Amino acid sequence: MRAFVAVVLVITFAAFAVNLDTYPPFFEDEPFFNASAVRVLEGRPFSYELCSEAPHSVDVWAYHGPLFFRMQIPIMKALGISHFACRLPSFLCAHIAVFLLCLAMIRWGAHWGAVFLAVGWMGDRSLLEVLLGRPEGVCLLLVTMGGLCFVHAARRRRTVEFVMSGIFLGISAGVNPGGAYFALAAAASVLLLLPPRMWLLSLGALAAGGALAATLCLLFWLPDVHASYEQFSWYVGLSTAGSAVEKLRKLFSCWSLLQLSRFWVFFLLLSTTLWAIPSILRDRLKRHEVYMDRSILLLRGVSAMFSIAGVLMYLSSSRNPYYFVMFSLWPMTLLSTFLHFGGRSRRRTILVLVWIAFAACCWISSMFWNAMRCREGWIWRDTVSKTAFSERLSEIGVGAAEVFGDPVFFIAAHNAGVKYTPLPFYDFDTGMNPPPDSWLLLTPRYRDILSRSQYQVIESRSIITNIACFSDNEYWKTECIVYGPKSVGSLSK
Repeated sequence: MRAFVAVVLVITFAAFAVNLDTYPPFFEDEPFFNASAVRVLEGRPFSYELCSEAPHSVDVWAYHGPLFFRMQIPIMKALGISHFACRLPSFLCAHIAVFLLCLAMIRWGAHWGAVFLAVGWMGDRSLLEVLLGRPEGVCLLLVTMGGLCFVHAARRRRTVEFVMSGIFLGISAGVNPGGAYFALAAAASVLLLLPPRMWLLSLGALAAGGALAATLCLLFWLPDVHASYEQFSWYVGLSTAGSAVEKLRKLFSCWSLLQLSRFWVFFLLLSTTLWAIPSILRDRLKRHEVYMDRSILLLRGVSAMFSIAGVLMYLSSSRNPYYFVMFSLWPMTLLSTFLHFGGRSRRRTILVLVWIAFAACCWISSMFWNAMRCREGWIWRDTVSKTAFSERLSEIGVGAAEVFGDPVFFIAAHNAGVKYTPLPFYDFDTGMNPPPDSWLLLTPRYRDILSRSQYQVIESRSIITNIACFSDNEYWKTECIVYGPKSVGSLSK
């Protein structure tokens, strides 16, 4: 059974890892999280103007958790500047998190639970979301390590492991602020899962670990912590803005966006409601000393709390599918712990097996969706390569001129030897003002945005050429429109 779990995880990893540089071709959030690292490696300032309406928009860069941006600098220096380097940390860390949980369950005797978790991950929507150059996969690994440290600490009554749990969970919030919900869930787990005599010491150790992690995060906001905090607060307000009706509408719109994965996501949400909450209430009524003698039961309690934290985190976030990465593993882990059948009544065993059968019905369509996306990556591996596009850019003759444009081109422009600065990330920004002697690289979508709100940016500029980014691919029709400086005439269209 251990071999089966290992084979499933290796196949899942390898099927997508080989094409990580080319599939998906572009993703609009990747420059947000990675362009600053590219600028540093090019010898330019870390910060640039992401949004002219943000406080201290040029002076500091504190739009998100500070750690992932800086972490990408040594990674890209080691692996080279590429989409592969952007995406590898999240993809690799998410798979390590699944591996650690499977290993823990095998060690604690829940072999069938490890099988369920490994197979469930293969069909989980999060597997597609960690293909993107975002921080959620890294955050998931840190939360997982924090959760496992908590289980070990509670089982062994060791203060140092509670401190380590606090450090991991605190750092996860520095990678993605949503990790703070899991830190709070760990504190709540102390009160719900541990005996009262351990509350003060355990909470103090968690807080100490969290304080060390917070200090590390604040170091990256130096030398102007106040300006960084103001910018971060502005970003959080922007990301979570909107009336209750608008938030509800966006939440329901995610149902269509999830495509065939929607049934599996619904199953995980339903499992959190029907299994996590009753599990916590039931275990809370048990004698703590008996409860703490079983690591698998402690993992169940932590998974239940993290499942609830994941739902709350998602509802308070921008409610995009990539936030499922930090949630979906925990209801799967919770259900996996119930597949440890030793000493259980026949009635409860049947109930668990019926629920697992329901899980399989929801999982099949999500697995099919993942398989189709994997197939696309292999079929289009050559036709969505960005090498030919970079070569076309290098032939235009930009020279030493500064180039601005759609953020998605930041890697291709670097590979073409172009001094590139992404234009503001948000389409409501009215402060775009690239120099008149600069060049522009725009997708039709970004050109339409400028035509509506910032027409002066492209006014008096002539189109030098149009480049089909993937000319041999019939599905990905991404186009790059090259505008010359305002003093350069049109050479071709």
